[in-house]
Amino acid sequence: LQISATYILIPYSNACFDTTEYTLLVEVVDPGRPGNISAEPICAEEQGILSATSNTGTIVWFLADDLANPIATGNEFTTDYLNESTSFYVGSQNLQCISPLQEVALQVKPTPSASFNFQVNGNGNFTFEAVANGVTYLWDFGDGNTSKLKRVTHQYEFNSYFDVTLTTTASNGCDNTSTRTVRAAGLPGSVETIKNNALVQ
Repeated sequence: LQISATYILIPYSNACFDTTEYTLLVEVVDPGRPGNISAEPICAEEQGILSATSNTGTIVWFLADDLANPIATGNEFTTDYLNESTSFYVGSQNLQCISPLQEVALQVKPTPSASFNFQVNGNGNFTFEAVANGVTYLWDFGDGNTSKLKRVTHQYEFNSYFDVTLTTTASNGCDNTSTRTVRAAGLPGSVETIKNNALVQ
């Protein structure tokens, strides 16, 4: 709200007063107050969405609490992709007046490693092992088969290149994915073996 006050200004010098009175109107502008502030936690390498409302005026977002260089205006602000918890600041602006800023801490949760190693045991037979501990695992071997074990041996049925994908999920709800390509070869009766035998004959 705008609060106004009227003052009477009478110029004088020594004991002599001006016979004319001047009216001075002073208005105090309420910058408003930010409320309903929200900053839901995110996983690393995601964008955060911050929100707030003002009882009057416009919401303004800052990276620091010194009122310099606002980064966004409006009730909702989407951050850049973040890898660590970050503090932002929010205020309400009405005309040229800005309220005291409030800190908005955005929590960034770490994502688990999805790295894995593998070894070739024989023709089309592989052992895959995830690097991360204490997470849940989901393997996709690229041939329609899956597994939820940390270490798993898988037998392919035909010669080909397969994209093996591991998805890990931590207890904080964040997940990560990685993919590596393996080559199954030397399987008897496979399309590749039949073609090679035909060429030899």
